Amino acid sequence: MCGRYTQTREPANLVFRFGLDPQELLFKPRYNIAPGQDAPVVVNDEKKSLKVMHWGLIPSWAKCDGAASLGF
Repeated sequence: MCGRYTQTREPANLVFRFGLDPQELLFKPRYNIAPGQDAPVVVNDEKKSLKVMHWGLIPSWAKCDGAASLGF
């Protein structure tokens, strides 16, 4: 099972650290992000941005690819 984690940084710290657009940072700190939940993630596609992604792991022994069962 995947572990849990927290997201406690202030939005201003993320803007400074990653050079993000401050308008992207519309979230509150969370202290118990568990597998199966959506969470903000900094990604570096063309430029660094913040995206909401599904946190979790699809085990190698799973019979489905997981994407279909998660609605993706």
